[in-house]
Amino acid sequence: MTTATKTATRTWTIDPAHSIAEFAVKHMVLTTVKGRFRELEGTLHIDEARPEDSSVSASVDVASIDTGVGDRDAHLRSDDFFNAEKYPKITFRSRRVEPGDGAHFKLVGDLTIRDVTGRSFWTASTKARSMTRGATAAPPSRRRPRSAARSSA
Repeated sequence: MTTATKTATRTWTIDPAHSIAEFAVKHMVLTTVKGRFRELEGTLHIDEARPEDSSVSASVDVASIDTGVGDRDAHLRSDDFFNAEKYPKITFRSRRVEPGDGAHFKLVGDLTIRDVTGRSFWTASTKARSMTRGATAAPPSRRRPRSAARSSA
């Protein structure tokens, strides 16, 4: 006897009110500068049956950079770094998703900064989070993805 199992293929829009794009960069080998982009958008297409068919596209508004130091933020927005006026977005588009162990996987895609695109590799994890509280698990229609991705240069 064979039992048919229905798996979900879903598209999620990143909710900027509940999402964050953070970064940490070494500065002169002595300190780490941390910051974030306050404005972001993106889409996740998740295929549970064939994770390799999943995809991610995301962008951040360069002008929304925030390191907590106004002068540094203005310098990062300038032509010395990101040139937010001429290149207002940093984008990432996945080319492929490679399954890993359990909830971990690898994203390989194109990262574009100042109209220069390079290959970027991200280690990511995801797991569904129930939208309801209590002892019983929420049905799949009431679950939302919780994800994190990390890249190092």
